[in-house]
Amino acid sequence: MIAFGTRYLNFINGRELHGWDRLIASASTAHSDLPRKFFDAGPGRGQKMLTEIIAKALSKDELCALDPGVAAED
Repeated sequence: MIAFGTRYLNFINGRELHGWDRLIASASTAHSDLPRKFFDAGPGRGQKMLTEIIAKALSKDELCALDPGVAAED
């Protein structure tokens, strides 16, 4: 989990993604649904997968957390 978390944080904080943020923000004036679609396909999908991984680890008593969704978001 630590290795996964480290790689995930390095990825989401990488320079490559900052350009996408600006691009999506500027394109959203013409396509208001674009930010939601982008989030659902990328970060939202990743957050859902991470929530499932955390929930599975919780069910096996491998982690201690109150809510898998909150843990994935943090």
